[in-house]
Amino acid sequence: VSDAEKAMLFAAMAPDVGSGIGSFGGHWFQCRNGHTYTIGECGGAMVRSQCPECGATIGGASHALDADNRVDEDFRRFATTS
Repeated sequence: VSDAEKAMLFAAMAPDVGSGIGSFGGHWFQCRNGHTYTIGECGGAMVRSQCPECGATIGGASHALDADNRVDEDFRRFATTS
């Protein structure tokens, strides 16, 4: 996915998901294989699920993201420049 496509996706989803930066809203993450997913509400991981792209475990528990997941820095960059 190109940066232009990511910017369009971020702009389209931010009102529903949230920017994850300085807002009460969801956050953007990646599974261990680099596939992007979001966590809505406060953005804290409360459950584990499977990545729809590769089946890797995503999410976490008690507002703690599993160690093999990470913040999607591309979407963080779009949030801070939007």
